Amino acid sequence: ILLKKGGQVVYAGPACHATTYFEGLGFSMPNTENPADWLIDVICGDLSGKGLPTPDEQVTLWAKNGAKFLEEHPGKDLVAACQISKEEKEELLSIFRNHDKDGNGRLDGAELSSLICTVLDAKNIEHFFEGVFSRFDDGD
Repeated sequence: ILLKKGGQVVYAGPACHATTYFEGLGFSMPNTENPADWLIDVICGDLSGKGLPTPDEQVTLWAKNGAKFLEEHPGKDLVAACQISKEEKEELLSIFRNHDKDGNGRLDGAELSSLICTVLDAKNIEHFFEGVFSRFDDGD
């Protein structure tokens, strides 16, 4: 998951496809560039140019086109990637769905905090995440 300042999602997919996604938006990663550094530059708006989407536009583009991109560029199956049983996969998906309150297939900050608290069974972690996410709040 890649978030712009303010905690808004600009990409939420397999790491192996992140550069492909942003290159599809018109960004070009030099061969000598570290992909992680380049992605940070992209989502911070440090790579500006004619026709390249700003970080705010990247949020809109992901919300509009992210699901289609993920269908066209699937990651590894969760069972194969994590070596978990089918029952464990169903349990994880059930937990995720229970915390995805708006049913959009993504977790916002509050939903993610709730999920982590459930998984860790530690309610006091909510305070921690409130502090973490408040640092990213830019008033949007």
